[in-house]
Amino acid sequence: MSKHLKTKLIDTFDGTSDNEYEYDKFLDSLSDELTKIPIKNNCFLEIKNGGWRKLHGLTCVIKMTAHYILRKIWVNGFSLKLEKRGSQLIITRYSHDEPTGATIYIHPQSKYQTMRTAIFSK
Repeated sequence: MSKHLKTKLIDTFDGTSDNEYEYDKFLDSLSDELTKIPIKNNCFLEIKNGGWRKLHGLTCVIKMTAHYILRKIWVNGFSLKLEKRGSQLIITRYSHDEPTGATIYIHPQSKYQTMRTAIFSK
């Protein structure tokens, strides 16, 4: 029997407004949560249902900071939801091309080659 982990909402951000306070609050929430997960230094992002073509892919390995992560997932006119399931941080991005949401997972650098092989060998 598989064990289901509860998903906890951490923060949201409405990128369609110019509210700097809301952006800074989301950036702080993401920074705080990044210190609590078992990943050190570098990470990569996995995206599912990305864009209007619902793509699945990986970013290159990046520094694990809130600033770098947000730069990688930034699109114009979007909203974000930050959640935590167990020790896994999940960002859901909603935009014109992703009305049902693109799911973005933050993974440790050590899993990069295994996941890259699994995705691109299909």
